[in-house]
Amino acid sequence: MENLAAIEALARNTTVDLGTRLSASHSLLQIDGKKGHAQLDALLGSLAEDEKKRLIQEFSGSKAGADLMLARFNSNVIPLSAFDLSSAQRIHQLNRSKPAGELLNQVMASEAKAEQEMAKLLAHLMKVTGELKGHPQTGKAFFNSCLMCHRVGEKGFDIAPALDGSAHREKEALLTALIN
Repeated sequence: MENLAAIEALARNTTVDLGTRLSASHSLLQIDGKKGHAQLDALLGSLAEDEKKRLIQEFSGSKAGADLMLARFNSNVIPLSAFDLSSAQRIHQLNRSKPAGELLNQVMASEAKAEQEMAKLLAHLMKVTGELKGHPQTGKAFFNSCLMCHRVGEKGFDIAPALDGSAHREKEALLTALIN
């Protein structure tokens, strides 16, 4: 029981990183379902959409977590947009119920729609950029804003991936990287 109290404290500790809190909350669910449910519900109320995705990724790795994610989805506490395909597949593997299959189908449909929208946007951008004429001064000024996060050679910062070699990439590959 001493470990249970430590796990509960860690799960509630907002000064530690989210990954640690999620792992502790998941452990708590597996040790004491009632306390785990309460901790999850407290967490869900304070998480942003991307953090809910991380929570689902963590919890979908166990039967108890998968069942709880499915229950919270079915009660409209967690939106469909918080589930990625791999999490929905894990939930379906661990819970072969009809609702788990429906969740998986909805996630697959949502991802297919997103892919279609991405393809449509890419086609539009390919067309538009093919019609534009370059303006070196404007392009240089625009590219300098990229250096606020990216590095090219010795210029810029290492916050985002380096852009060395980007000038040699195909236009479609560059546009895809930009919109993803």
